[in-house]
Amino acid sequence: MFAGSDEGGRRAAILYTMIASCQQHGVEPFTYLRDVLGRIPSLAKPH
Repeated sequence: MFAGSDEGGRRAAILYTMIASCQQHGVEPFTYLRDVLGRIPSLAKPH
């Protein structure tokens, strides 16, 4: 697998794990990731 760097490999592994977990639980991965990633800005603490 080519991820460009060790850090890229770690990030890819996290993403692949999330996708596999969705599939095991009958959740559509793209829909789940779009929902979760879309919530991140609202979770950021104001400075």
